[in-house]
Amino acid sequence: MKIDGIHYMMPTVFNDSDSIDIDSMINIVNYAKKSGCVGLVLLGVMGEAHRLDESEKIFLLEEISNVSREANLLLTVGVSAESGYLASSFADKASELGANQVMLAPPTMKKPNEQILYRYYKDVNDSISENTSLVVQDLPDQSGVYMSPEFMIHL
Repeated sequence: MKIDGIHYMMPTVFNDSDSIDIDSMINIVNYAKKSGCVGLVLLGVMGEAHRLDESEKIFLLEEISNVSREANLLLTVGVSAESGYLASSFADKASELGANQVMLAPPTMKKPNEQILYRYYKDVNDSISENTSLVVQDLPDQSGVYMSPEFMIHL
């Protein structure tokens, strides 16, 4: 899978009724394609993922997965969660629905522990199909977790 190029960071667009505006989301996908992007990043930290419930995330994933496939765009889906179980469960669903990559930030930790963190990433990686890659998202300011270069290599 060739991932070189620009991957558009998808916002989540809402209607006045606070429901997901899927038509606007599809327009954004089409705009990204016309602009020369090679992929999309859905449900990232900046994409309102933390403000969506599980059914909204699945709905968005199903819809954008179909549209991105038709547009021949790679799809990276944010699956970050505060537990390995939740992250693995959603990563498995994203992989099943066609995500080319899942993106995972570390959970918030007051006292980071590399063994627990390693298991968190390993569990998620083990939950996805071989056709889906894991992207490590490093957000030390938000998560409170600093991942050293040595740890990243170990991953």
